[in-house]
Amino acid sequence: MVTQRDALPLDSVAAQAASDAGGLDVALLGSFLDVLADAVDAGVPLSRGQLHEFRAQGDAAARAGVALRALLDLYLTSAWRLWRELPAVVAAADDPRRGWSPRAR
Repeated sequence: MVTQRDALPLDSVAAQAASDAGGLDVALLGSFLDVLADAVDAGVPLSRGQLHEFRAQGDAAARAGVALRALLDLYLTSAWRLWRELPAVVAAADDPRRGWSPRAR
């Protein structure tokens, strides 16, 4: 059974964001898009552990010579592109009177 969460175009979002960020490797995102989508679906912020993981990924990218500006562009663009695909956001846009709530369908 395919859920709304499973139907998110994460690979497409990552590829487009990587292209927008100057052709960076999508692997630099790690699990960011999955974690972000899960957090929005659950209505919770990212955990300290998740933030630490992304901080470590950024450190590794910097050590590999990835420019901070490009890395920020990759993460911000991927979040922006994913946001408009999230079921809760789509539902709120379809019916603004409902507003946003966790697990909105």
